[in-house]
Amino acid sequence: MVHLVYFAVENLSEPTLETEAGANALVACLQSLLQNCLLLDFADYRVRTSLRKEVGVLVPHVRKRVEALLTLLAKRNRLVPAAETDSSGTGELQLLAEQAQKLALEIVIIRDRDAWDESSSGVPRTSVAAYALTDFEARRSQELGVRHLRDAEVSGEEFIERFLVPFLRYSRSLHIIDGVLGRYYFNNKDYRHTLQRVLAAIAAHCRFRDSCDEFAVTIHCRRGEGKTPNNIQREVKDAAHREGIDRFVQVCFHDYDFKHDRCLASEIGGISIGRGFDFFQWNTGLLNDTDIGFGNQDAEAILEPWHCRPHSLDESVDAGE
Repeated sequence: MVHLVYFAVENLSEPTLETEAGANALVACLQSLLQNCLLLDFADYRVRTSLRKEVGVLVPHVRKRVEALLTLLAKRNRLVPAAETDSSGTGELQLLAEQAQKLALEIVIIRDRDAWDESSSGVPRTSVAAYALTDFEARRSQELGVRHLRDAEVSGEEFIERFLVPFLRYSRSLHIIDGVLGRYYFNNKDYRHTLQRVLAAIAAHCRFRDSCDEFAVTIHCRRGEGKTPNNIQREVKDAAHREGIDRFVQVCFHDYDFKHDRCLASEIGGISIGRGFDFFQWNTGLLNDTDIGFGNQDAEAILEPWHCRPHSLDESVDAGE
């Protein structure tokens, strides 16, 4: 659903870019990646810096198109500084090859095919010109749109690994948005079970959990009645504590139910979950019937139309309740 790609800076110095076919191939490649991919960068942001420099020397008619796409990628936080650097003088591609499996890198787009060893890294390579014909592109494009999953069509573990982990892995600020979660939390065991499993997945797979000062998990739901907000806050904190992430988690109560905006969102986009956060069966662990799809709207864009200020816990209920 979300894929990690290494796009080599040297692709912007390809001689064929001066031809219409070469320029169109580059633009088409970047447009595809923009839909549901992350571009791998190093922790020192060398790829971002070099892309900015190289795009400036492209011929004007190509530069304008490529610059617009790279700007969108940056705006959507799709350049991820996840690859580690070192001071040993090891080449950039060698560093990537050594980290490829740990990073879950899926494909390398590079002009010099001989510079990347597919067998040792376990990651396929391609050029910009050949990208459209790759198995990766076929798989990536098939995942666009909303997919309907029937009851127990996939196991709970497979659902997490296929649909949630790739999104969670490189998100820095996560938002669980389900307006009715507060209403049904104590009457529907599926809600409590699902939230516990999502928190466990966040704890296990978010790479920036302990290295990013901005890392946070916020649960948004409609303001409850009576003691409900306090009770939910305490139980969610307990669930998060069991996963060792309670210091990152908070519940925000709103006066709105967000209509059909039931999703897991972050700065890189959002995963819509049609039925809401009761998609796991508490007694079997299997998947409930649901729709799921990735979208480019990030958490801020999803929440903004409501113009709603979250209530703190103290504003939601009296402290004595």
